[in-house]
Amino acid sequence: MRLMQAEFFLFASLSLYPSKLYFRIVKIGYDVTGMPDEIRFMGLIVSNYRKNMRAIGWMRNRWAKTDMTDDKSTLTDAVHDLLRRAIIEQALKPGMRLPEDTVGNQFGVSRTIVRHALVRLENEGLVITRRNRGAFVAEPTREEARQIFEARRCLENEVIRMLCDRMPLSGYDQLQAHVRSEKVARGKDGPVSIRLAGEFHILLAELTGNEVLARYVREVVLRCSLILSMYARRHSSDCAVDEHSQIIEAIRSGDHARAIDIMGHHLGAVADRAELAPRADSLQSILSHYAKEFIT
Repeated sequence: MRLMQAEFFLFASLSLYPSKLYFRIVKIGYDVTGMPDEIRFMGLIVSNYRKNMRAIGWMRNRWAKTDMTDDKSTLTDAVHDLLRRAIIEQALKPGMRLPEDTVGNQFGVSRTIVRHALVRLENEGLVITRRNRGAFVAEPTREEARQIFEARRCLENEVIRMLCDRMPLSGYDQLQAHVRSEKVARGKDGPVSIRLAGEFHILLAELTGNEVLARYVREVVLRCSLILSMYARRHSSDCAVDEHSQIIEAIRSGDHARAIDIMGHHLGAVADRAELAPRADSLQSILSHYAKEFIT
């Protein structure tokens, strides 16, 4: 018997760092006889994200046996995490509109699920909602960015202090494994490097065992990643890998003051790469650079 329609589940890799890989499930329907080679989302080809998905066919009655409340929660989690990754990796640009129907059609989920995912992204500062216009990828100002970096410095100083006193047995192995993944990506993919750099700091916070602290660090790091995608110089995250190695060794030494100093220098360098100083945008200031090359 020929099956013209089947249900597929996309197992989306939602790893925050390589050593703790986990999966969530996205339900999406496709015509088996004509499944597209690439997923197109709002005019962008996001086939890169398919590298982290595995399509496995299941029968409808298998899905029907699961709890619908859990289904919705799982689908919301998956849509939220994939959209978040697309934002951090600059596939979805700052200011880009995120229509609920388009997102829902792309992932094969309801607008309600998309709406819940967008609300979570808005709470994380990655999406903004404009009345009667819908949701958009956030566009933080330079002043907002400066304040976010200030808050991040305070939070991460506490992370360093706690880890100098108490690091889990597997903590250093997890950190070193993450740095290795950063080295692999270095110089090849700027957006991915920015995401991995942020995930290093999220891992540090999670290793403290303080879930509340880790949640706040995750939020500011994600917002900093969006800021870097907007303002950072090209390939500016390259040297961050070496700085991360220095942070690991400083924590291993148990010297609070030195470790905090290294982290402060590192975060200051990250902020500097973001070029947060206000730019003069008058016609004269813009053309002054080019006027130097003008030959009369």
